[in-house]
Amino acid sequence: MMHPVNAKPRAGWLAHPPATFALLSIQAIFLLKYGERIAGFWPAAAASAAISAAFLWPPLWRMRIGCRWRWWVLAAWALCLAVALHRFTPQHFQVDRWDAVYYWWQALLRGEFPYSARTRFDGFPSPLPFLQVVVAPFALGVDLAWATLLGWGSWVAWIWRRAGSVALPHLMLALLAPPVLWEIMCRSTLFVNSLLFMAFLWLSLTARRTPIVLGGCAGLLLSTRLAFAVPLAGWGLTELASRRHNLRQMIVIGLCALVVFGLTLLPLWMAWGGDAFRMHNPFGHHQRHMPLIGTAFLLSLSLALGWLRPQRPVQNASWVVLGFGILYCINAVATFGWHQAWYAHNADISYFLFAWPLMWTTPLEAPSGDSRGTGPASGP
Repeated sequence: MMHPVNAKPRAGWLAHPPATFALLSIQAIFLLKYGERIAGFWPAAAASAAISAAFLWPPLWRMRIGCRWRWWVLAAWALCLAVALHRFTPQHFQVDRWDAVYYWWQALLRGEFPYSARTRFDGFPSPLPFLQVVVAPFALGVDLAWATLLGWGSWVAWIWRRAGSVALPHLMLALLAPPVLWEIMCRSTLFVNSLLFMAFLWLSLTARRTPIVLGGCAGLLLSTRLAFAVPLAGWGLTELASRRHNLRQMIVIGLCALVVFGLTLLPLWMAWGGDAFRMHNPFGHHQRHMPLIGTAFLLSLSLALGWLRPQRPVQNASWVVLGFGILYCINAVATFGWHQAWYAHNADISYFLFAWPLMWTTPLEAPSGDSRGTGPASGP
């Protein structure tokens, strides 16, 4: 079975236009929305267009940074961000990503049902119990941003080592792109969530795992955010299509996933009972982001990609979670109107960041090993 990351990529990301276009589009949205608040619409639009054009300049893609520099570059990057994190606390930013974790734990430690907590903008804590446990040492100890900084930095270092060298724009999109800096400075956990999903894919692709182990890991993944249930369904069909697991084994994986997912919620149920879940339903918070028809469309897309392209699980998942961000924003505009969605807090463009780590990794994805004879894919 082949490794999910290609050790010898081709010339660069311009060999994989869809991922490049998607990342540059997400970056342009962030630059436009937050740049407009500082300089106005037209200067922000001009800056967004200029930066996107610069990233597409072919000579930049011929500039490659060797693997031997990775620790120096990443250490300098982490040091600069550590200084910035010390200078700018979560309260400096008009977002409530940090609140959704910190206030959840504060409510739990006070003996209150944690999903009854509210953020500064009267939002609900959306991360489910397993993700809250993963980031707890950072949220209650050092700084929540270090969960993303260490996790994303380690992933970039690993990909860099596997690839041998990375193109300069590829590296800049990983470390210096405005959405990446926003994710870290605002103490968000979206990157951490995506990294857990990619770790699950890596676990399932690199070696034979028993259905019970994979099911347990899938259940923990479900207990991060329900947004990943849809790409997880596509992964299940990928396993069947590639014949890595048969139908009976997939049923075992599904049952184990449901059992483990339920066990992560059981302590809260035993402590506060069903009434607390009915009043402050964490699943209802997720459902508000996406109407039923949108979920049905994404599920159909995930299943179709999983069956038709079983050798590309990371790419498949990246398009599904990007679709989640797009449909969520469309629904917010349809519900609240353009002005409230863009200028107020009714459309959270940060949901596009679910797709960022996956999109950044897809050009380096090697075929996952399709037993039906699919040849090697032409990655970057």
